[in-house]
Amino acid sequence: MRVDLRLLAAGAVAAAVTVLASCGQGSEREPAGQTLARKYACLSCHGQNGEGGTGPAWKGLYGSTVTLQDGSTAVVDDEYLRTSVINPSAQIPQGVTVPMPVNPNVTPEDLETIIEYIKSLANA
Repeated sequence: MRVDLRLLAAGAVAAAVTVLASCGQGSEREPAGQTLARKYACLSCHGQNGEGGTGPAWKGLYGSTVTLQDGSTAVVDDEYLRTSVINPSAQIPQGVTVPMPVNPNVTPEDLETIIEYIKSLANA
């Protein structure tokens, strides 16, 4: 029996493509904003899944009203989150004892993706 190596190779390539196409699919894939938050080390303080830690929790944060250290209040919306990342000392929530560091490496596009991730945790 003679085996056509071209057919065998084509079958192997098709199998490899099928396996590679399924990599990263399904419920194990994390949201892009979470990946970026991990890249910029945000999750080391805000928790691996937004549950909080040294920094405030992201779960349930978006749309809530926070009291700031000066006694004023602010609604957590896109602008509040942008300001909190770009100029963390501008509006520090009460109870926060460790100031958030400025991360000049966060691009505006990445920041918007992280904000979308925080929004997705609003009802978590």
